[in-house]
Amino acid sequence: MRLPRSVASTMFIATLLVLCFTTCVSASDSAPSALAAIKVRGALVMVCFPHQDNPFIQVNLKKGPMKKIGTAADFKGVDVDLMSEFAKSIGVSLEVRPISTPSYAELIPALLAGPGDLIASSFSVTPARVSQVDFSDPYFEVYQVVLVHRDSKIAGPKDLAGTTAVVVPGAMMEATIREFGVPEERIHHQGFTRDVLLEVLNREADFTVIELDEFGTRTPLLKEFSKLKVAFKVGRSEPYAFAVPKGSDLREALNGFIATVRESGELAATIKRNIIPYK
Repeated sequence: MRLPRSVASTMFIATLLVLCFTTCVSASDSAPSALAAIKVRGALVMVCFPHQDNPFIQVNLKKGPMKKIGTAADFKGVDVDLMSEFAKSIGVSLEVRPISTPSYAELIPALLAGPGDLIASSFSVTPARVSQVDFSDPYFEVYQVVLVHRDSKIAGPKDLAGTTAVVVPGAMMEATIREFGVPEERIHHQGFTRDVLLEVLNREADFTVIELDEFGTRTPLLKEFSKLKVAFKVGRSEPYAFAVPKGSDLREALNGFIATVRESGELAATIKRNIIPYK
């Protein structure tokens, strides 16, 4: 018996929907596991932006100049120690791949272009970044302050009109400087924090914005620049977390690891151990 065209069309659409649903479920069930791929590869690939005045990720100069592809021994810092332990916890080694351009803005493109499993690089969680990658639970928190020469009269946001700023490109502090209304032509860029502070010290820039924290990880560096002072606190706290590609099941494993090292006290010990001593 031949069915009416309307009934046949309805049945066809219903069948198509069932097939689509089944296909989607199957695809979801068989979605590649980042964690499984890492274990097969035998290495966790960490993308980072090393610089020598950052206690979270630096080049281990005792092992020579920065390598394009290195191991945990070739680098040092909080993030290296944590990711080395995390890699051990899932039964693999750690491979470190620093970006070639000194800018935090290059980290996400480098991760998504691959190869790379995560970003571990004192990386702040922001809405713009969340739209591109998934973040683990936070493991550290910082707050921002405006830093000026000790002779400066800057004491609040209103005093920044007509001033010149300097910052590491792509860092969250650059967004803060823009929010203060500093025009693009008055924002200088330096690849490393020490060079940023030197500009303020030499009065080539009027101020910068830096991150401080309860552990005092920046205190030794600031002691080297005793002619600089904190003008005011921005009032913004930012968490650091590890970033993974969207949908990566590595996020759940990272969260479990962070909870474990936080509860055991190893997280705080790792941070304190990596504070760069004042010379």
